[in-house]
Amino acid sequence: DKAVTTGGNLFLELVKQNMLEVSGLEAGFTKFLENFEDYVCDAPKSMEWFPQIIALMINAEILSLKIFAEAEGSIKEGWKLEEFFGFSTTFLVRTLSVLQIENKKSSSEYLKEAGLDIRSLAEDDVALDKLLVEYKVTL
Repeated sequence: DKAVTTGGNLFLELVKQNMLEVSGLEAGFTKFLENFEDYVCDAPKSMEWFPQIIALMINAEILSLKIFAEAEGSIKEGWKLEEFFGFSTTFLVRTLSVLQIENKKSSSEYLKEAGLDIRSLAEDDVALDKLLVEYKVTL
C-alpha cells in the first residue's frame, strides 16, 4: 500500500534529517505496542499497516524487535493467545512475516537479537504454530 510505505518513509526521513531522534521513535512505538490491542479495535487495518512500517524501519536499521521486548512486560496478557487471539502476538508474527519476505535473516535471528522467545510469550503452542503457518513464518 503506497500510503503505508509513504508513512514509513516519512519516519525514516525525519530521523535522517535529525528532526526525530531514534530514542523518541523507539519510545513512541513501545508506547504504541503497549496499547496496541485498543488500536486494533478502533482501526482494524493497523494490524496490516504497522508491521510493514516497523519492518521498513528495522530494514533501515533504525528500529529492532527490541521494541516488542520493551513493551512485553506491560502487555503480558495481550501476548497470550486467548479467546480473541491476542492481537499483540499476531502483530509480532505479521512483522516477522514481512521481515522474512524482505530479508536474508531468519525470524529466529531477529527474535534472538531482541531477546524474545516467542514460545514463552504464547501459552498455547498449537495456536501459535497455526499462526506461524498462516503467515509463513519459520523459526
